[in-house]
Amino acid sequence: MVGLVAHQCKLQLQYFYDVNNPKYVLCLHGYAMNPQWLREWLNPIQQQLSGEIEFIYPQAPIVVTRRDIKKLTQRFGNLIPSERIGENENWCWYRSTDSTPPLYRDIEQSIEQLSLLDESLGHVDGIIGWSQGAVMATVLIGQMLSARKSNFQFNWAVLGGGFLPRDVRFQSYYKDSLSLPSLHILGEKEIDFMKKRGHKLSQAFQSAKCLNTPAAHIMPVKYPEKMRAIAQWIQVHSN
Repeated sequence: MVGLVAHQCKLQLQYFYDVNNPKYVLCLHGYAMNPQWLREWLNPIQQQLSGEIEFIYPQAPIVVTRRDIKKLTQRFGNLIPSERIGENENWCWYRSTDSTPPLYRDIEQSIEQLSLLDESLGHVDGIIGWSQGAVMATVLIGQMLSARKSNFQFNWAVLGGGFLPRDVRFQSYYKDSLSLPSLHILGEKEIDFMKKRGHKLSQAFQSAKCLNTPAAHIMPVKYPEKMRAIAQWIQVHSN
């Protein structure tokens, strides 16, 4: 299984990127999303960056079913447009149980997959995480900074629509502030409890910068000045 995942990671690289010593950026999509959807959001940012910065879009390994999406819609409203729902379209990094606090089932599989991808790349300079992808990114950052076994050597992070991991297995990572430059994208039209969680996530980082946007639970794709600000921040921290 490990060999197969490593082979798939290499195929991803061959398909998406001409390896010429770029600075790789790992881009993690949200719950029930897929790499292409996040790529559409982030392309305007990628286009404003120097050619040496390359975004990589891994696909989460766990399928999200139509039943799962229906439960999400009942709780949070229509976050997943109907045209985005279908076979091989909806994926996640872990499944959260209904217990308090929740357990993130199968997250180990995602950590392994991303570690193998990082190994295939040689080095990942930064990480961008959206929604559940931001939670996943925070887990990887926590492992990296807590001196746990980790291949990652991120120099910066951009996190949007996320929150601190609630699974107790990871909470010890955040007892001390995370010493990694971070940009936090906070939508003014987010649901109130998501706003609070987003601010709490930013407060877990020592040198966090917050970018408030007029959007809801979406990257500020309709606000070019906000997308430029994200690109400029990434460019500065990638130098």
